[in-house]
Amino acid sequence: MTPDDVIELPKNESIADYESLKSLLISRRSVRDFKEQKIQREIIDKILEVASTAPNGLGSSDVEVMVLDDKEKVDEFTLDLINVLKKNKRKIWDTFKKQKRNNGYIRSS
Repeated sequence: MTPDDVIELPKNESIADYESLKSLLISRRSVRDFKEQKIQREIIDKILEVASTAPNGLGSSDVEVMVLDDKEKVDEFTLDLINVLKKNKRKIWDTFKKQKRNNGYIRSS
């Protein structure tokens, strides 16, 4: 961790109250139907800035974010990921089984 990783806490008067936080958490939704609309870079930067403060269990230096800012990039990434998964299907499955067995989820007979 470096000094650049430390973010100052907001002043007490700008901290969300219980009702505001509750309303935000209750109203959040997963979106799976996206508009064909370009998002302004400033909005993406604001989202990334806030997301960088979320706890993740890894430490901030271990997290990287990829922004796919147009449909062609998303489609290309999707196809690349599918191909990697297909190519490594056996290895991925074996690793999954081993991890689950070690955690007691799968019992060996």
